[in-house]
Amino acid sequence: MAYLIPIGEGITYVLFSFLIGHVVLQFVKKDKKPEIRIPKPFLLLTVLLVVVFSFLPVLKIILSFYHMAGLSQTIKSVLADFQAGQSWLMTAAAAACLWIAIYLDGSKYFQGVLLLFMIAALGYASHAATLSFWPGIASHSIHFLSVTLWTGVLLHTAWFSKKTANWQAFLSWFTPFALVCMTVLTASGLIVMTFVVDLNDYVHAWSLSYGQVILLKHISIVPLLVFAFLNGFVGKRAGHIQTLVWVRAESLVVMIVFFLTGVLGTQAPPHDVNTTFRSDGASPLFEFIKDLKIQAPIEIGFAFSLNGMLLFIFAALFLGMIVISFIKKRNAYAACAFAVLFIVSAYLAFMANVAVS
Repeated sequence: MAYLIPIGEGITYVLFSFLIGHVVLQFVKKDKKPEIRIPKPFLLLTVLLVVVFSFLPVLKIILSFYHMAGLSQTIKSVLADFQAGQSWLMTAAAAACLWIAIYLDGSKYFQGVLLLFMIAALGYASHAATLSFWPGIASHSIHFLSVTLWTGVLLHTAWFSKKTANWQAFLSWFTPFALVCMTVLTASGLIVMTFVVDLNDYVHAWSLSYGQVILLKHISIVPLLVFAFLNGFVGKRAGHIQTLVWVRAESLVVMIVFFLTGVLGTQAPPHDVNTTFRSDGASPLFEFIKDLKIQAPIEIGFAFSLNGMLLFIFAALFLGMIVISFIKKRNAYAACAFAVLFIVSAYLAFMANVAVS
């Protein structure tokens, strides 16, 4: 279950993105987008899978407590009294209405409203909402919506485009659209992060599992931005076939970010680093890399080293290889490998350049 939850949450983000992209593209004129055909059964299955995978966090809670009060009573209690259970009930109810709307070719406006409600329901169960109810729901929902708007359209055009027509017309609106989404995503992400970790403790939090994952997530966004820049701006001058393959590669990098976001949701947020450390302990990965046993109180600071700086140089080179691969029209999926190598190199560089005192 420990591994199933983050994978399930990552899949949930993909499913939501796919549904959001389907609705958004219904509002775009035919001459402003490539021809995209999605079988209705596929859409209906996606809605059902949202219900299934969004239930996994609820299932985890049930399995944690059922031995104390019995399975039936625990299920009733979790669904009625826990925010995660209430969130899932709201999501399932809206998903049932969405399934019917898609099946009957219902209004795109109605489908959009239902998806917005489902996103708000997820925000209701977020870490941020448990700390500051309305601001937490709003910031988490806006953050989630901005990423699903961008990646949803990306997934549809990357994997379900049937013809090369209208590609330039599509990029003419999608590029600024993605830029706005990324701006909102960044701003809302910073707000969400302030609910769970003090920005002054960001580096100190790297000693915890939550801090390790959030560092990896932030690092993984860098190659994603490089792909987005190449596809959105440089790609306007490239041929459609090359651009389409690179959009698919960009969507694969998005999957890395989604997976790390899923893992992040399973970790205890460090409202206070030392308190969280005493209750949950240090990150095993951090202790392994630093080859030491950490004790509270934790004090982590930058201590630049030759190895760390060399790793930063390697990371920069891998980013450069992504750009060169695009310009030289090399294999786009090899560029995904460079993205992974950048993430690993940059992460190890940060680890090499910090010291525990």
